Amino acid sequence: MTMLTRSQTEWDIIALTECWLPCTHYIPALDGYTHFQTMNNKSQNEGVVVYYKNTFSISIVEPSITDCNCLSITVNKDTVVLVMYRPPGYRNINNFVLSLDLYLQTLSNFANIILIGDLNIDISDNNSDSNSLCYLNLLASHGMLPAYTIPTHGKTCLDHVFLKTRRLASCYVVETAITDHEAVILIMELSKAITNSRKTIKRINYDKIDVDISNLNFSDIFSATEVNVAVSLFTSKLKQIILDNTQTVKTSNRKRLNKPWITIGLLRCMRNRDNLHRKAKGNPENQVIAETYKRYRNFCNALLKKVKNEYEKTEIESAAKLNNKKLWNAIQNVTRTSKSKNESMKLIDYRNPVSSTNDINRFFASIGKNLAEKCNPIVKNYSSPLPPLKYHTQSLVLLPSDPEEIESIILNLKNDCAVGRDGISTAFIKRYRHILIPPITFICNLALSSGEFPNGWKLAEVHPIYKSGDGACVGNYRPISILPTLSKILERLMNKRLVNYLEKHNLLSSQQFGFRSRRSTSDAIHQLTDFVSSNLDKNNKVIVIFMDLAKAFDTVSVPLLIKKLERLGVRDAQLNLFSDYLRSRFQRVRVGEWTSDDLPIVHGVPQGSILGPTLFLTYINDLCDLIMESGRIVTFADDTALLFEGKTWEEVYSRAQRGFDLVRNWLTSNKLTLNVEKTKYITFSIKPTVIPDQIRRCGSSVIKAHLDSCGTHSAVCSCPNLQRTDSIRYLGVIIDSALSFQSHINLLVSRVRKLIFIFRSLRQVADSDIIKMVYFALCQSVITYCITIWGGANKTYMLRLERAQRAVLKVGNFLPFLHPTKDLYALTGVLTVRQLYVLNVILRKHSQLNYNPTAFQSKRRKYEVCPRVKTHTKFARHHYMFLSIYLYTKINKVLTLYPLSKQSCKAKLVKWLQRLDYDSTEQLLMILS
Repeated sequence: MTMLTRSQTEWDIIALTECWLPCTHYIPALDGYTHFQTMNNKSQNEGVVVYYKNTFSISIVEPSITDCNCLSITVNKDTVVLVMYRPPGYRNINNFVLSLDLYLQTLSNFANIILIGDLNIDISDNNSDSNSLCYLNLLASHGMLPAYTIPTHGKTCLDHVFLKTRRLASCYVVETAITDHEAVILIMELSKAITNSRKTIKRINYDKIDVDISNLNFSDIFSATEVNVAVSLFTSKLKQIILDNTQTVKTSNRKRLNKPWITIGLLRCMRNRDNLHRKAKGNPENQVIAETYKRYRNFCNALLKKVKNEYEKTEIESAAKLNNKKLWNAIQNVTRTSKSKNESMKLIDYRNPVSSTNDINRFFASIGKNLAEKCNPIVKNYSSPLPPLKYHTQSLVLLPSDPEEIESIILNLKNDCAVGRDGISTAFIKRYRHILIPPITFICNLALSSGEFPNGWKLAEVHPIYKSGDGACVGNYRPISILPTLSKILERLMNKRLVNYLEKHNLLSSQQFGFRSRRSTSDAIHQLTDFVSSNLDKNNKVIVIFMDLAKAFDTVSVPLLIKKLERLGVRDAQLNLFSDYLRSRFQRVRVGEWTSDDLPIVHGVPQGSILGPTLFLTYINDLCDLIMESGRIVTFADDTALLFEGKTWEEVYSRAQRGFDLVRNWLTSNKLTLNVEKTKYITFSIKPTVIPDQIRRCGSSVIKAHLDSCGTHSAVCSCPNLQRTDSIRYLGVIIDSALSFQSHINLLVSRVRKLIFIFRSLRQVADSDIIKMVYFALCQSVITYCITIWGGANKTYMLRLERAQRAVLKVGNFLPFLHPTKDLYALTGVLTVRQLYVLNVILRKHSQLNYNPTAFQSKRRKYEVCPRVKTHTKFARHHYMFLSIYLYTKINKVLTLYPLSKQSCKAKLVKWLQRLDYDSTEQLLMILS
């Protein structure tokens, strides 16, 4: 009652657990509430009591679940709430888990399932207990995931809230001194939003277009001498044909079937079922009508389920015969993973939607200018001046294209790309490419020779894409520019020639890994982790600063970018073309059915364009080449990490400060803005970092984010300090101060666990081959991402991930929850997580080696084709720089992999790993001191 008074909220349901009901003779009454209690209580502390509002329509039963008190509350026929208490005295969890599994199977028809209560099972992230993992994986197989993992009793999470729902829900853990456990609050919407189900569709008469487009005359386009005139004529011809042959039709709700597998006959069956239900409710005492209804209802529901499964199975089988894209669309429909929320609608004020879109457009159009104006071009007192920009003597030549190249580009365009303002889709261009290729080739060559980019192809339609944070804040959205499809063809021509030129002359920094062929996020993270682990092995101190640039793509200075292109060798007509591409651009914002007015863009490169990433790399290229004392820069596009090492903490902090000041100077000079609040650094050490007191006292144990207006650049200035953190997510991998990767593996466990319910839905309609293919695409791809970096982690951390992997395989193959592990991998033919690590490490090392036939002619160390790396600590032996050499040498003695191609090496290695059991795989990773 005290908690209710303090919350000032009338809760619909109040659940109390561990109520000592065998010892309680009186249950207090709450005004406005009715209570219900469990009757099957054994020990003295058992019992569950539920209070619910008198105005709330619910039904409550007490199901029989082994070793547990439980009340099942049904709300609105589609929602069930399970309130549970499991005493801590029951050590064996298997009986409880199996019993809970059976009961949850009876609730599979409920759209929303809520499980709450004190289960005395610790589900916190750091807990690797097998009982806890078994329980979590079981609930995930029923589509139920934890709403939180915050401790509710001491340092453990014993009070649970698990949800299976698509409704909006929020969960909170509330500190209280009234009980020994913290209180838990769940807020969930039950009413469905009212939407207009009537839709309009556009029907295009392609038969008539076939005739009209074959009669088009492009002679006026071929005679044009200005590219803007040619583009205007060409676009207007195509738009007019599409407009004349397109009809907008409103679909009738009565004729439209919400689900494609429901036939007219099934609709009649459902109507008869509903009519019998009304009769049964109107005549509750007539047993004949009630029995007739029950039999017909069961028959109808079984028939609906059978027809649905047969339809989905046919869809998947037919899609598998066509192409992978059709197959994945079918799989997403079956598993219901294709729906995405349109978060950008939260930005719209429905009282004046047009004004809202104009405000959004003004924000996106001016953000680059506003941030650039805050950058002071004159920065004083930096210890290290910026090096002069390099000047390349070679020049880029944009050679004209031919019809064969244009056709290749058109065929490689994605069919599902959004349509630009002109309304000309990729599918339309591909369908009539043989007619359209000559004028497109002429227009592209005219643009390349004249140095003009068509103005009609610079008009962008921006779609705000939600990133994270408050959905009502426009700053939490990324502006993606949808450009005309025809402009992408010319952009690909320009981008292909520019990239070939830059790569041929090695003009891009080797420390830049973004948007480049044969370079990936894995390579960037390897640079970082190899630097850290090798220096820690030498007993050096390491600091890594992870920088965050505010709106990097939007704040690129166009004049500076043009100067950088010119220094790299883009000159004359070629430079004019790139300059014209970046200037005189306009954009408007579309959210739903509302569109803003056009605004000019004076800063930035368009996100969503083909040329944008390459132009950004040329703009930030100088940053990667900065020379820092005992430091290194690793970048993936704008994700930048600064790496520093030193013998003492004082030395490494000093180097980090000087290097960071140098980078900050470069950013200011190039009109880029550092997000100080999100820029953080990690101090790496094998043991927990302890900064000596004398360094703390003199202020040398901080890294100052000296502002542009700061003139002193001292340790005692008023500029903010960079935040030091123990872990950070960089390029999709959580990196911690000890390089243990425990947090990253916990993240992977939760991601894999979310897939379990998808496989439970898919297994009903897909055969084993498709199940295995989906496993490789959805599950194994998640597990193997950067596995060569974190896969050598402690065995206890890996067990959580392996158990989640096994749960996916068991559910997908109709295997019992306690199926033997050895038989599971033999049946499915997949590799364990550890085996996937060994496989990927060997393949990466194999691709790094240059095959030399004379390596096997040496009698001494015959199979040691990798140069040895000496390590001084056990820590370093669990990382790639050592384990890759150790494993490759060890396995090469058995399989002789060195002379093989990468494909042959992989095939031979997979067969060998599949024959190994769990203990044999772990034995591979054991290293003698």
